[in-house]
Amino acid sequence: MMHQNIFREIRKVRLDNRSGATALTARASKILERFSRSSRLPHRHFLCQLAALSRLLIHAQPAMVSIFNLANACATAMSKSRHGDPAQAVLATCEQFIESMHLSLQKIASNATPLIENGSVIVTHSFSSTVLQTLLAARSQNRKFRVICTESQPMQEGVALARSLAAARIPVTLVIDSAVFSFLPSASMVIVGADAVCRDGIVNKVGTMGIAQYARSHQVPVYVLTSSEKFFPASAPAAGFGATGKVESSRTGARQITVNNILFDLTPFGLVYRLITERGLERTAAIRSRLRNIRIHPFLRSMLTYS
Repeated sequence: MMHQNIFREIRKVRLDNRSGATALTARASKILERFSRSSRLPHRHFLCQLAALSRLLIHAQPAMVSIFNLANACATAMSKSRHGDPAQAVLATCEQFIESMHLSLQKIASNATPLIENGSVIVTHSFSSTVLQTLLAARSQNRKFRVICTESQPMQEGVALARSLAAARIPVTLVIDSAVFSFLPSASMVIVGADAVCRDGIVNKVGTMGIAQYARSHQVPVYVLTSSEKFFPASAPAAGFGATGKVESSRTGARQITVNNILFDLTPFGLVYRLITERGLERTAAIRSRLRNIRIHPFLRSMLTYS
């Protein structure tokens, strides 16, 4: 049986609307590790408990597909080591998965940096550790460029990104979300991260789709920086688009007004010029092919359409 502390940690993950996919997946990994270290269940019962815990973590942050993929990797590793120690299989998988995410981040930054030339004006939306790493890497190579950051309502993650860039002495302009359309026509490119890459397109902070649409109309290329740990071989997880449980962006004082603070939206592949992964610049056709080849453990297949 799972310890009460684990449920408290899951609740903290569920209530966290500010951290990115990398940070939330790392926290999910710690929870899986804690469960594995404390469990003395035989293999079959351990796998059932692991599946139950995985479902709780996935539902806690359904838009963060890297958590789904972490759980899938753990279940798959256990199935391959039926005669071994299931807890050790999970512990090793968690360590490898998080290490792979960090290594992917470095590779993506290396692959994306050549796109940033002197004089570039870059528009970005929300906070992405991969985007931040890329811009810092370009700055370390003495590239001279300017960044337009949106506030990224309702949680204002873009403010944190702007502060990080300013601390690195990168010229940055912080604008309200609706003002970004005034800056897009003169931008060199749009660079954003992703919480998921699914069969339908890119799941990212709400507002990404509108920015991509407007950028395309002005022939401004949109690049999405993401690792394969965020690939999801089905339609976008519906629950990932749910609103926050409290009013974040508007305090109306009127019961008749419904405030819906949607956190994510879906940007179709057709609006994205290139995806940049740990493998390099990839066309959407190649991404779709890779999505079709992802194998899901039987315990998690029912969650391919979770909502």
